[in-house]
Amino acid sequence: MYISENIKFLRELTQSSQRTFDRMIFPFYSIDTQITYKLENGRYSNPLPFLINIANFFHISLDKLIYRPITEKDLNKVPQERNMNYFYPNFIMVKKDNKFTLKDIAEYTNISINTITNYSRKCINYTIRLENLNSISTFLDCSFDELLSPPSKKQY
Repeated sequence: MYISENIKFLRELTQSSQRTFDRMIFPFYSIDTQITYKLENGRYSNPLPFLINIANFFHISLDKLIYRPITEKDLNKVPQERNMNYFYPNFIMVKKDNKFTLKDIAEYTNISINTITNYSRKCINYTIRLENLNSISTFLDCSFDELLSPPSKKQY
């Protein structure tokens, strides 16, 4: 994963300190949370919500932010807004379109059946872990961006 390197690259590109980057990208958190420091040093067990904010702010692919080195050419390529809440209707749509059962998804992804059931019931307060999103996107053969973008009639 390239999370740490890519965040540092974006922070340096904006010529920001970690604290300034926090204020710019995460203004809704208190100043003393040190989000950027924790992301750059791998100190979050589930950095997904913060990574979505960064991807949206810089209009960059979430998949690229996490799994590949980014460059200035990659910025402003993905105009859609990603949001954790879009995952649920997209997950349900793809599950139905492909006629997957909850058991099929749980067995392939090694995610508990209870967690998969919560995803299919639109339990918005149920946090999606980065590892689970990765397993599900691999199983459904789609990108993170597709799973976290506004629902549409697109085929995966």
